[in-house]
Amino acid sequence: QFLETGWLFPITHIYPYIINPLIIILFLFFMLLLIYKFIFNFNKIIFFEIMIAVFFLILFIPNSLIFTKWTRYFVATTPFIILGASYALKFLTFKLKLTGLVVIITLIFTTLLQCYAFLNIYIDNDSRMKASKWIYENIESDSFILSETGNVIDIPLGFNQDKNYKIIHFDFY
Repeated sequence: QFLETGWLFPITHIYPYIINPLIIILFLFFMLLLIYKFIFNFNKIIFFEIMIAVFFLILFIPNSLIFTKWTRYFVATTPFIILGASYALKFLTFKLKLTGLVVIITLIFTTLLQCYAFLNIYIDNDSRMKASKWIYENIESDSFILSETGNVIDIPLGFNQDKNYKIIHFDFY
């Protein structure tokens, strides 16, 4: 699954699910702005900007090079992404007031949309309840059900006492 992935994979496939994609774009703008300052206006670089980039890269580079690219390895970089995006937003707001205002409004709107989408996960019924209901409706009583042992709660959940199932646990590991 991760054989052909590199440092771009987390930016395109992990961060959009952790942070608002607009914040990622602002952070990338921050990094480009920092590179520009480093090449052309070195005396205008603020120490805090360098520290944001350095700490981000210290956490990002090793985790982007390892074989598995799980979200938990990149969560530690999110504060630095947000700080860098804040610097980029400050730059846009001071230099291009209208553009900065549009970005702020868009950022608020897209963040609210992302919050709503995340909240919908918890509004819907639990998948174990749905699976148990499906089992009770589609599988006859006294049937065998093969179940993974890693589950916190085995399904069917047992809210239908009229049906009896023989659950066989097997260990994947």
